[in-house]
Amino acid sequence: MKKISILIGRQVHFWLKPIIYLLINNSNRARVLLNYKDQVLLVKGYISDNTWSFPGGGVRKNESIEEGLIREIEEETKINLEKEQLIFVSKLQIKYLIFKQNIYLYKVELTKKPPITLRKYEISDSIWFNQKELKEYKFNKYNRLYLKQFVPLFK
Repeated sequence: MKKISILIGRQVHFWLKPIIYLLINNSNRARVLLNYKDQVLLVKGYISDNTWSFPGGGVRKNESIEEGLIREIEEETKINLEKEQLIFVSKLQIKYLIFKQNIYLYKVELTKKPPITLRKYEISDSIWFNQKELKEYKFNKYNRLYLKQFVPLFK
């Protein structure tokens, strides 16, 4: 059933990509590099291109960037973060055709590896990647941009 859901999600992403971008045009989004020792948490969404990405998502109009990121991480993985843990890394403006988004990148150094509970029908998988593997992995173009911002932060 999971494979079918992923296949459907990839098709939805492909066919509805312009509509998705229209809905999130001029929006604020946040991503986080969750780091535990030499490992980084990555997730795959059901409605996506089925590649690994950094956890995070859209920020609502009534919340700060940090509040939105904390909410998204809790919704996607059940990991509870505190605002004080967030280390701002960079702000990027991403453009796709005529659409644009503000992407805020943060880093969190975890002192222990938290249990992960994935949100059903949003996140299909998660994995703790070794930082060395991460540098060699092929990401989609947006996650490659994020990775370029995060790599200098690796120990």
